[in-house]
Amino acid sequence: MCQMPRPEAEAVCLICLSKDFTSVSWALPEDFGLRLIGENRLDVAYAYLEEQVARDRETAAVTLRLAWLAYAFKDFRAVETWCHEATRLDEAWAEPHILLGYVLQRAGRWEEAVEEYAIAGRREGLSEERRQRVLDLTVECRTNISEF
Repeated sequence: MCQMPRPEAEAVCLICLSKDFTSVSWALPEDFGLRLIGENRLDVAYAYLEEQVARDRETAAVTLRLAWLAYAFKDFRAVETWCHEATRLDEAWAEPHILLGYVLQRAGRWEEAVEEYAIAGRREGLSEERRQRVLDLTVECRTNISEF
């Protein structure tokens, strides 16, 4: 789901262990931050990406990577902050909403997760497979809400 490559040659996400992380790629080959992540140097990658933001080189992709790294470090407040920043930079992008929904779901904040997944589902550009995953996550959340 988060598309952070494992240091090994496996096509498996480092953080969420999704096996389809290569199906949706937003990484540039020359991206130094992503290379650091691939080398499992997450703390260095986080510092590097924060520096990019401080130098006014922030993009939605950079801030979303920061959000995923914050998730890896279990800094959920930072996840929320970086997801909101990614959304501010690219309002049409579904990925920040998917990540935020994912984090809220893991925290047992079902209603908020459903809301984020709903926003993501309304965004253009999601593959059918990705859209189906968002729907599946929504159903998982709703089974935990007493009114559903």
